[in-house]
Amino acid sequence: MKQNILKCALWGILFALAAAQAGAQAQPAWTNNGASPRFPAQTHLAAVGRGNSQQNADADAIAGIARIFSVSARVSTQLAESYREIVRNGVARSFGQTDMLNVIELATDVENLVAVSIGERWNDGRGNFVALAVMDKSAAILLYEERIRANQAVIRGLTTMSASERNTFDGFARYRVAAVFADMNVAIGEMLFVLGHVPWDPIPRGEQYMREALDIRSAITIGVNIRNGNDRGAVVRDNFTRVFSEAGFRTGGASPRYMLNVDFSNLQNSQNPQGFVFTVMELSASLADTNTGAVLLPFNLNFRGRGALTVPDAENFALREAGDRILSEYAARLSEYLARLTPRL
Repeated sequence: MKQNILKCALWGILFALAAAQAGAQAQPAWTNNGASPRFPAQTHLAAVGRGNSQQNADADAIAGIARIFSVSARVSTQLAESYREIVRNGVARSFGQTDMLNVIELATDVENLVAVSIGERWNDGRGNFVALAVMDKSAAILLYEERIRANQAVIRGLTTMSASERNTFDGFARYRVAAVFADMNVAIGEMLFVLGHVPWDPIPRGEQYMREALDIRSAITIGVNIRNGNDRGAVVRDNFTRVFSEAGFRTGGASPRYMLNVDFSNLQNSQNPQGFVFTVMELSASLADTNTGAVLLPFNLNFRGRGALTVPDAENFALREAGDRILSEYAARLSEYLARLTPRL
């Protein structure tokens, strides 16, 4: 009985070794060079992937296709995320053509490769898996061209506006967003070059639309109105004005479209036993659209200033600190607001 068991075990080992040897001998050439007769290079891109499971090998192969494009199609993480966020916010649906919307919404990143599938699989029977990812060039070209047309439709919708709409925050936002769509089109165009296809028309770069956005910004006038508060030396007014000027806007003017309304108080709060006086600064500022009355960017400061021997000195210290915080905190808030500004829907 024991002899039979030993014979069966021996035959099992020999059979496994023979199967492994046969598998190794049967290893197809595409596992090394990526060239499969079923998917010739004239019609397909191909990449080999490896892993300790079929799933991992498949994923590695698809990543290999992406790496082929990454050499030429340079899409920064910031651009890809800006594009996705804009699409999620519904800008494409508001300014694009209805029949193109699904193209954009279903593929908001060139990293979402199209026309890619796993064409070949093989394993050596010892836990080593290989996959061949292939992209059908003709199908991919058609789909990428459709993405470009969809993005161009959105760009046309964004940049079509009346003269009165142009030199506004909304006009600035439209051209800035158009620049994102244009840069994405450039990246997709580079993918088409990798596929051996030249886009039918030159693709405008985002910098063209960004220049328009900056021209619009420089034509927008913002006023600063101190409604309440003793702004000795115009410290509060001058520092808010400086923030807007350094951000690229005009300031002042007889009847600006945008107005920053500021209310503040700088009052004695306490006096310590050593005789030092402290004041509290409470400031609120609201950047508003004078045409609609809408508040675009609220801002508040509330702090106790440095101690001083006299009330005027304590108030001056608080004003100076308010000016410094306006230059840092309000400038950062304004920059963030402009960076996230999207067109009105």
